[in-house]
Amino acid sequence: MSVPSTRIGRLRSTVSLRLGLLFLLLVLPIPLAGCNQNVTSQNKTTPGEDFALFRAASDGRLEVARSLLDAGANVNAREEENETPLMYAAVEGHTDVVLLFISRGADVNAVSNNKETALGRAAMMGRTETVQALIDKGADLEKGGKGNATPLMYATSQGHVNTMKVLLNRGAKVNAMDEDGDTALAYAAIRGAPVGAVRELLNGGADVNIHNKAGKTALMLARDQRKGEIIELLKQARAKD
Repeated sequence: MSVPSTRIGRLRSTVSLRLGLLFLLLVLPIPLAGCNQNVTSQNKTTPGEDFALFRAASDGRLEVARSLLDAGANVNAREEENETPLMYAAVEGHTDVVLLFISRGADVNAVSNNKETALGRAAMMGRTETVQALIDKGADLEKGGKGNATPLMYATSQGHVNTMKVLLNRGAKVNAMDEDGDTALAYAAIRGAPVGAVRELLNGGADVNIHNKAGKTALMLARDQRKGEIIELLKQARAKD
């Protein structure tokens, strides 16, 4: 029985796509350090297209990621830590891949086992452009880290001032508290963040006299850590002894 030419065309396209995928899987070394090999897609372990997608996300290989998605890879696949390809791309600052995933239906506010989101991970690494893109696409400014830490807290803890500016300008709550009652200003005091980061928080309306659940203010925490410059800035901002 003859096969219609249109069907032949579709078969050729399918074969070409599968061969292309096989090539991609061969050129993407496995295993990937830091990339869990147990990938879950629709409650099934699938080490093929979905695992390769995590590798492409981490490496920032836009066209590889696009081809894998075209071949059926799940953009919302989960590995054993419940992280998604979007998180892998975000933490590395691959904004183009992040935008591709979101355009293909990636959950921008997906949460890992550690309660981290793509935005939280990008903020911690100071991926300012990626942070901006995620916010533009609806990322939750107050969700992002372990212990109810926010992306702003993550950015502050690492002294990423430019990322902090973006978060604050887009509406991040400067006085939000984590599960211990610590604010971003407390994180700055504990971690000894750069003076510029502390100034950014103060200019953004940080309350210098909030007590955490242990009864300590940012000033007390700065003293505990012997952070002289931060102590002076907090005093200038009328922090109480």
